[in-house]
Amino acid sequence: MMKNLKKNLKEVGKSLNQLARQIEQMTKEVEMVEKAKAPKSLKAKAKTSPKSISKKRPKKGMKASAAQTILALIKRSKKGINNVTLEKKTGFNNQKIRDNIYRLKRRGEIKTIERGIHLAS
Repeated sequence: MMKNLKKNLKEVGKSLNQLARQIEQMTKEVEMVEKAKAPKSLKAKAKTSPKSISKKRPKKGMKASAAQTILALIKRSKKGINNVTLEKKTGFNNQKIRDNIYRLKRRGEIKTIERGIHLAS
């Protein structure tokens, strides 16, 4: 009886592994179809990475990026700055500030000292 049970378990395990491989293959095929159907504007956005945000100051007459503006305000504050203050000073909406805070934290340029209070690293 134990031998039959072990044999059945091995068969089920093999079947599950085979199904997992089939699912992976189908997922790859779906991704390829989605990439082929995606408009060119989405394809261009997919290729850009968050690291492509320039760390340099903009040239004279050019506007600074949102990340540069937020980082400059955070660097100026000695005790840290919260999102509400950043909203007031920049005029950006909350989502734009949160997205840029996330990118800056991921790059290691800022850190969060308390919930919602950010400080330059």
